[in-house]
Amino acid sequence: MATHDSQNGNGGNTDSDPEQRAVERLIKILNALYSATEALKPYASSDKQVPESINDSLRDARNELVLWCEGHLKNNLKAIMFRAFGPQIAKEGSLRFTVLWNDVLFKMLSSGRLKAPEGDVIHSLTSYFSTALANQARNYLKRRKRFGEILDDAIKPLVEQRERYLKENYDIDIELLLEKVDEWENAGEKRGKALRLRYIDGMTYDQIAETLELSRDQVKRTLAEGKERLRNIANRS
Repeated sequence: MATHDSQNGNGGNTDSDPEQRAVERLIKILNALYSATEALKPYASSDKQVPESINDSLRDARNELVLWCEGHLKNNLKAIMFRAFGPQIAKEGSLRFTVLWNDVLFKMLSSGRLKAPEGDVIHSLTSYFSTALANQARNYLKRRKRFGEILDDAIKPLVEQRERYLKENYDIDIELLLEKVDEWENAGEKRGKALRLRYIDGMTYDQIAETLELSRDQVKRTLAEGKERLRNIANRS
């Protein structure tokens, strides 16, 4: 992948470059997230109450990162997905975005200005891009229900391919899945994130186990329980 100089082609300042502004904002958000996470660590093994200022900083940084990811995907989704996965998109019908190497992120990682180690940054971005994609899929389905056929929407083929795949292979309704994933994740239940990573992102059991810090068997049990709950909810409705 080609890298970019810190200045534009004619030697001018990059302040007017949208890509550079995106890099600067992402670096700022990731550093804020790292600082808030580090500030939280001393309270993890003690009975002391976490100051509200730390919780606020952590929440704000997380929300900002999801918003950044959503905006970035909205502007670049189609080009990045086809460059990263090519025809595999149509074959897998997966929304997975666990590989995201384009110029903005490459510049950010090679800037030397991130507080967190590169591996932690990649892990964090994987998680937040996954959340952003689930949000976009959820929003697309709402728009489709309201307006019917949507013609020029970058995420449309990804959502609809995944929708067919889940129905045909697991008898899972994607709208119910996304609704419950959001509800369970907000309640702090690991089954929500496990279901999202497996059935929206298309991650393997081992990848989910590493992400959630669970054993492979625990992941399989969590997913089985989650699918059973989804079936029960669908049957009641």
